[in-house]
Amino acid sequence: MKNTPSHKRPGTAAHALKLLVLHLALFGTIAAFVILVTEQWLPTSGSYAAMFVTVALSAVAASVVTIKHLKDGQWTSTDDMAERFAGGPRAHDPSQQHTHHDERKHQHK
Repeated sequence: MKNTPSHKRPGTAAHALKLLVLHLALFGTIAAFVILVTEQWLPTSGSYAAMFVTVALSAVAASVVTIKHLKDGQWTSTDDMAERFAGGPRAHDPSQQHTHHDERKHQHK
């Protein structure tokens, strides 16, 4: 972790929140699909309870995965995805800011 740039050090509260938001989105999508599929055969009275359990389980799973990832302490592509998902490239890191105009400029050389 010595060679890791300061903006890529896991463990900050903001980064942990970004990871949790990413994991909630991923597990929430899975939960929505499960609810969509099971809604076809669940009785009406049990469907709300099943939806609540499915959403609660996905939130618990997202929390567990986030905690485990943070305990590992290594920067991975998941961290990059969380940073982009929750706010785009970092403003203070110009190497990550790339525009369509830059692509055209490099193609014509």
